[in-house]
Amino acid sequence: MINRIFLEHTRELGDTLTAIAEDKSHVITGEQKCVYFAEQEQEVLNVLVRRAEAMQVPYKIYGRDFQAENIRYTCSGMLFDVVIGQTVYPDLQIPLLGEHQAKNCALALALCVDVMADLCRESNAPDIFSDTMCHQIRRQLSAIHHPGRMEILSSDPFILLDACIHSASCENVKEVLRHLGISNCTIIVGIPEDKDYAGVIRSMREVANRIILTKSGNPHYHFSQKQQEFLTQEEIPSEWTDSVAQALTLAGSCPDPIVILGTTSVISEVERIFRQS
Repeated sequence: MINRIFLEHTRELGDTLTAIAEDKSHVITGEQKCVYFAEQEQEVLNVLVRRAEAMQVPYKIYGRDFQAENIRYTCSGMLFDVVIGQTVYPDLQIPLLGEHQAKNCALALALCVDVMADLCRESNAPDIFSDTMCHQIRRQLSAIHHPGRMEILSSDPFILLDACIHSASCENVKEVLRHLGISNCTIIVGIPEDKDYAGVIRSMREVANRIILTKSGNPHYHFSQKQQEFLTQEEIPSEWTDSVAQALTLAGSCPDPIVILGTTSVISEVERIFRQS
């Protein structure tokens, strides 16, 4: 599977979409039964298709061979249909937020359906499109756990956790909140000083009723109250806490929806606290 290609690691891969696609396309070696392409810019898709055809590997394309449709946001995650060929899997639900998650699911399911079909043929097992198999698909998808990736920790009260450490990533978070009609949030931010903590807070300020700064216990990351002092200079009010547990306790003292954004060590501490409780 080749998921959506965008400008990343430009120093190593190239400074254009086409150059990056050329580099990544070499994962297609000619040994695959099939390759699956996520939704791509046309220039990227052209590169990938050309490589697959040169290596004589069959390919399937998002939007032609499989896709997510009727995508809806809920406080429990994404609800959508997946169409693969002539088969429709209606009202699938995953406990993750973002339109891209529904599209990712369609990509993964397209591959899984083909793999299962091969296994069923080899073992003379029942048809993969049976009611039993569809039930299994629904059950497994609803149990997905992808820590800190637009993860819903609670729907009532609403608590969203995301490993967002750059202002550009905030647009995905705000898009989710807009779709759910959620504003006036308590925003917990646990981002080290050498990362874009100020950019994240500036971006999220429009949906924030309250901003709480926190730190992780990982000694390799540097947090300090200088973050709060810097925000004060920009006339952005915030509250400082010395631990993730303290931040969660403070946030829970009011009924606002809670959005937690932070580096991986903060994410893991939040996950641990929620598992224990």
